[in-house]
Amino acid sequence: MNFMKRPSKKPSPEQQWQKSIERITQVKRVLLGFRSLLDEELQPMGITMAQLRLLRAVEDVPGISGAKLADICSVTPQTGQQLMTKLEANGWITREKNPANERVLLARLTKKGEKVLQRARAVAEVANRKLWERIDPAKLAVFDEVLVKSCENLKGLEGVGE
Repeated sequence: MNFMKRPSKKPSPEQQWQKSIERITQVKRVLLGFRSLLDEELQPMGITMAQLRLLRAVEDVPGISGAKLADICSVTPQTGQQLMTKLEANGWITREKNPANERVLLARLTKKGEKVLQRARAVAEVANRKLWERIDPAKLAVFDEVLVKSCENLKGLEGVGE
């Protein structure tokens, strides 16, 4: 017997909206769940996921300004400043005035910061493997593409609804 496949009915705008909200909610659950897991794992070292992100950015760009650091880490300049103050108080970074503009402070890792970062990165890598361990790498590659495209689409949404 030859069965013809019925065309699937196109979801209504309301169904599309509901599916979109479900999708965003799932992404948020993954993000918050991973952050919670990682913060719990890092807690004995006295570091948070947000602080780890900043340390990694300082390692990647030695001499980075606070404003650039906040931008890279997707936090407000005020939050970036608070995090950097804590990192400096812990002895994990130093900040020096920029010779070109003395109002700008440039961050660099200390030896102590390098050691903390190395230990924290090892913990984060284990948590990362746990998060993705039972997912086909090909599906993760598609997911990565979808996320990149979604971020690009968000840039085009500025001013929507005004």
